[in-house]
Amino acid sequence: APGPLSAPYASRIGPHSITVSWKPLNCSDVLYIPQWTGPGQAGVWTQEENVTEPVYTVEHLQPFSLYKFRIWAVISETTSCSPESPLYRTEPFGELDKVVFKEFNANLISTVLRQHCVLPVIPSSVPSSPVIESAESACGESVEVSWSAPERPGGVIVGYNLNLTAHAHVITVTTGGDVFSTAFYPTLHNTTYRFSIAAVNREGQGAAAQAYVTTPARLEQSGGRWVFASRLDSLRRHEETADLFTAADCLSDQRIQRDITGVAVCQDTNQVYFSEGNRIWEKGAGNLTDHSDLRLIHSAQAEVTALSVDWLYRKLYYISNSKVYLCKLDNCSSAVDFNLSLSSSPRRLTADPYNGWLFLLLQDGIHRVPLPEDSSPTDKATLVVKSDSVKDFVVSYPNRRLVFYNRTDRTLSAVSLDGSLPVPLLYEIDHPVQSLAFGDGLLMLTDGEKVYRETGEGQVAIFFEFSMDCNIFEPSYGGFGNLWFSGPSSQPSPVPRRPRALQVLFGSDTAAVRWTKPEVANSSSLSAWQNWTYTVRWSTNGSVYKDITNITATRTTVPGLQSGQSYFITVWASSPGGHSQPVGFEGTTLQPVDDAPFIAAASDEGIWKQGMDSFELLEPLTPSVLDVKDMDWYNGTVFWTNSSGHISWMELDDPSSGPASFRVPQTMKADAVAYDWLGQYLYWSCNTTMICKAPKSGQEAEVFLIASQKIESLLIDSPNAAIYWSTQSTVEVCRLDGEERLLLKELSIFSGKKIAGVTVDLTERILYWLEEDGSFLHLYRANISSERSQDSRLTLFLKWSSSGVLNQQLAYFSGRLVWLGDDGQLRIQEVDRNRTVLMSPNNTAMAFTLVQQTLKPFPGGFVSPPVVIPPAVSKSSIRLEENETELTILWEPSRVEFGTVLYCVVSDDLQLRSTLMRKVFSKQYCPPLHTVSDPSIQVKTFKPNSNIRITINLSPDIPSAASLEMIVLSAVISVLIALIIIIGAFALRPKHESPVTETYLLVGYTSTSTHNSWAWIGHVPDKYLDVASSVFRHSYIKELVR
Repeated sequence: APGPLSAPYASRIGPHSITVSWKPLNCSDVLYIPQWTGPGQAGVWTQEENVTEPVYTVEHLQPFSLYKFRIWAVISETTSCSPESPLYRTEPFGELDKVVFKEFNANLISTVLRQHCVLPVIPSSVPSSPVIESAESACGESVEVSWSAPERPGGVIVGYNLNLTAHAHVITVTTGGDVFSTAFYPTLHNTTYRFSIAAVNREGQGAAAQAYVTTPARLEQSGGRWVFASRLDSLRRHEETADLFTAADCLSDQRIQRDITGVAVCQDTNQVYFSEGNRIWEKGAGNLTDHSDLRLIHSAQAEVTALSVDWLYRKLYYISNSKVYLCKLDNCSSAVDFNLSLSSSPRRLTADPYNGWLFLLLQDGIHRVPLPEDSSPTDKATLVVKSDSVKDFVVSYPNRRLVFYNRTDRTLSAVSLDGSLPVPLLYEIDHPVQSLAFGDGLLMLTDGEKVYRETGEGQVAIFFEFSMDCNIFEPSYGGFGNLWFSGPSSQPSPVPRRPRALQVLFGSDTAAVRWTKPEVANSSSLSAWQNWTYTVRWSTNGSVYKDITNITATRTTVPGLQSGQSYFITVWASSPGGHSQPVGFEGTTLQPVDDAPFIAAASDEGIWKQGMDSFELLEPLTPSVLDVKDMDWYNGTVFWTNSSGHISWMELDDPSSGPASFRVPQTMKADAVAYDWLGQYLYWSCNTTMICKAPKSGQEAEVFLIASQKIESLLIDSPNAAIYWSTQSTVEVCRLDGEERLLLKELSIFSGKKIAGVTVDLTERILYWLEEDGSFLHLYRANISSERSQDSRLTLFLKWSSSGVLNQQLAYFSGRLVWLGDDGQLRIQEVDRNRTVLMSPNNTAMAFTLVQQTLKPFPGGFVSPPVVIPPAVSKSSIRLEENETELTILWEPSRVEFGTVLYCVVSDDLQLRSTLMRKVFSKQYCPPLHTVSDPSIQVKTFKPNSNIRITINLSPDIPSAASLEMIVLSAVISVLIALIIIIGAFALRPKHESPVTETYLLVGYTSTSTHNSWAWIGHVPDKYLDVASSVFRHSYIKELVR
């Protein structure tokens, strides 16, 4: 036999084609089918033609795009598929790009291709349009945007051109090809902008994508805006709107012995902090002339040269002896060294908890480092603004901008927090700036002699003196520094983005709600303040039921729901700065049941239990069972197969007793398993393409059915005696006697699609199966009935989910499907909705089964398993009756609780009345003319006045125990006749659990006399019988004699 196919490899790559080759099979008459998938195909395989040579060129591909390949081989009626190739990238279209491409594609691309929606084909080599992911404005003074790369780059993307336009206000930004977010600054409040972005490769600019965004209006602020400044050893405060004839509020205390070196305000607590010498003081900011609340909070080992307040995490940072220290605002008695490695002594510092950075002004420029999360050492500071001319800087927190004064060119400029996107704000500033304050449209600076306020419009600076005198009649000059601006919006609380990954698991009267924190804003570090609170609201039919507020975790439980009701769950994040946009999830509570459903799942840590309305494990069921391939259950018992091919089971109510099992015969090793709860038989896939069955005792195991492909999963419909099975390309069904086999779905093996699992809703009589097509799952729903296994009503849900299925592990309950994803994590989704919920985010499993009593129903309203297997016909009940024309054989009826009992009477010679026969039993097990519904048959082959002797013995070797003579008006048989009569009772019901029927031997003989004798000679031992055990349609039979 030829060996397996190897993965194809690329032998030539062009901008629009890739030639693949593969090792040919060592046989003749081989047909190869090349397939490929790439951008816009969502993992769906494409093919165009069949070839006989081991090389093929795929044409009409997109330039600079990733593709992978596989090869099918067809030999006679057999097929095989090669492994997938690595990802290959087509060349760029332009000549300049080809040079870049050879370096870029030197090694095989092994990353997974990101999927996008199919876009119109651009008839050139320029890129398609990028995909805009977000465009938003939080504060009104800037617009933040993010995007992803174009689906068809056409070559190396060298950059992106972005424009933000509103009437005459146009802002243009250009980024590199590896940048996927930026911000426009400054923007106008309450203005609608059009945002456009286009990708650029070596061939030029491609099509632009567009979106619209409206900036929020300026918030009305309550409270004044104040300017703080130090002059020598005094601290001063003046309202921003004050004129030259209003004195400043001043603090001058004899305890302050040296010049003030740093000033910072905590707006939330209305406290001002300042440093002088080696000491740090705290003072109420509302009235500086009142010295009663002046408090020394920290004494450092050396002089404190600068300080800054973290108003969100409530910490204080300061510089002393060329190091950075931090302490808590509530208790600054002991400070912690930040352990920064700096190239020079820092001059200024600003804590930015809004964005999660600490900025430092060193000799060579502005550096930044993430704020420490637990006062532990952090990474080395990064230089973001390289310039030795920066004298002072401030952080515009919501705009995520550094604003700094450059004394060399006398400009005020703004850059992003990473130093990119420089924007000049003011030119020709004539004052040599020593300190500045900037925010919310206000710019103030000091040259050391005086304090100035900027009042001009446009980019040309116009300044007027701003009085900071404690006495308007005694003006002060010189010694000014440490300007600080304080107002309602100077230390904002960040407004959170919307929560992510909202997941809801509905129970019958509760819902477990889970989400992840909002994404950190662009340019922010992970240390940015994110102490959000959350609100969960649930509603139905437009009416709000209730809110749960002030949730600090990212999960909660919604109580008091009604079963079988549709609800809409809404979650949003909040901070003192405002609320995020809400996210929602719509779903339906579970149907009401007496016993709550749960999942029994097997992992490498044992079999554990998880509720349908829980994201976490409830309890371990049996930690000792570590080897599980497939599972099923019934009535508190869990069945499973293992890698050795054996079947085991365990009582859930008594796991301490340990599992029971039987060793499956070597030729029948089990893989998938299913339990027939009415017939009490185990079914399992064996020998790859077979289905075997046996009672739990393990005796009388037999091959039940042979399929054409490897059987992946099994499903029993016990009330209707049907068994479903699936392979990778088919869904099939038959009765439990192997009859009425029906192919429900068949996929072409070359389609790239495969069956991902099959399950059933026995209450509504609906069959479900999943079809995996690339990265999507299609859901099929078919109505089934007791008379036929499937009817014509078939519903298809295209692209129902985007999750794979592991080993066809699939189950149904209450309008939703549960399955194991490719990653081994449990997933659940309602049939009529398109939101998949990850049930076990912290656990993986190998197999599972869904336990709930209504999933294993009883027929006909029974509350306990009915008797469906008829007992054997008692030999003592068999008797003969005669009249002038016929002989009647009668027996006591065999009774069941569900189904109709039929009797199979087999005889080689006895002529039975065909009008009494029902042709409903399989020819394979009982001739149709030998099947009767009444407990009697009639014989008309004897002459009148014949003498009949009936003898009943226990066995052929024991003399007769009883005899009976009677005159029968019947026909005389002129030769020796041996008749084997088997009366087997079976129920008109779908099961293959077999009764113990009695078999009797009736021997008739003739002599030279006119008397004819008949004798019942009792049991026929099993060694004389051909015993079969199977079910047809709605029938049971145990033993049949050929």
